[in-house]
Amino acid sequence: MLLKLTLLLLICFPFIDGIPQSYISFSVLGQEFSPRFPTLQLLSSSTRRTRTCCSASCNQLSSCRTFDYDLVSKRCRLFEADTTAGSIITSASSTSIVGTVRITPSLY
Repeated sequence: MLLKLTLLLLICFPFIDGIPQSYISFSVLGQEFSPRFPTLQLLSSSTRRTRTCCSASCNQLSSCRTFDYDLVSKRCRLFEADTTAGSIITSASSTSIVGTVRITPSLY
């Protein structure tokens, strides 16, 4: 599943204005992101139709490193924190998933 989504994102969005895009990895279902400083590290909370739309929203913000998405409520939360400044924890919702943005030196 992760490979299919990665390939889809690479095929659909390999470059925008000549700039290579980041790689997104997803956790298993039933997890959410807990930032160390929620009021500072939460960039936005909104509703998105799919987790792909949520990941695209994160990918469009250069400061977004982590997001979580609930498949039922459609809640999409974007964070500037990565897993060194927060934790992936068990969610009260079994349909919540965490996405992390992988930044590599070759992107710069």
